[in-house]
Amino acid sequence: MLLSQTFPVLHEISIVSILVRLILALVCGGIVGLDRNRRGRPAGFRTHMLVCLGAALVMVTNQYISVMFGGGDPARLGAQVISGIGFLGAGSIIITRHYQVTGLTTAAGLWASACVGLAIGIGLYEAAVLACVLILIAEKLLRAPGTKVRDRSRCFDFYVEFADISIIGDFILALQEKNINIEEITRSTDETVKRGTIAAVFRINVPPELGKNDALALILKLQGVQYTEEVVS
Repeated sequence: MLLSQTFPVLHEISIVSILVRLILALVCGGIVGLDRNRRGRPAGFRTHMLVCLGAALVMVTNQYISVMFGGGDPARLGAQVISGIGFLGAGSIIITRHYQVTGLTTAAGLWASACVGLAIGIGLYEAAVLACVLILIAEKLLRAPGTKVRDRSRCFDFYVEFADISIIGDFILALQEKNINIEEITRSTDETVKRGTIAAVFRINVPPELGKNDALALILKLQGVQYTEEVVS
């Protein structure tokens, strides 16, 4: 590694290398968390900083134990971080009453921040900085292409609320008349749905001449449909 040859002190257990690693972990974690913070996510700037810093400290501690006491697995504590970070990731994933899934990118970002911290903590600076840049590219620059691909897809999930269960038959017939195929129907049992209202999630496949907005407009025009929105995960 270039850094190990130029600055060998950075790969030793010393106050200088520990300080550099922890500060770099704060910076990298903060960079990853900035985008989440700007988008109003609960796990944002400071959360990512602390996750990355904590992971780096774990690896520094593990390296210190191996050097001071000899033997042992230098990656043992880091392995616990990779599996243990799941509790934070799971806490940031939310499924709304309309079956919207949010927080997946935030959870992935937290896990990636922990991995960056582990790399910094063991002294793998080049890989950590490169990973931080790539994570930032994935979160910022690759969002638009992903949205375009989803918008061009012909398969969508729609959450629909009906005034009465008898309307569902007419709803299905209306879609079939427009050559819109229903691939899957999942009835909602959420207790927050208004009493007397029937709710379900429909996975539909629209023909090339129709788009998502056309299908949404068609659904909204049908009598008895009280509410509908696309389910995005």
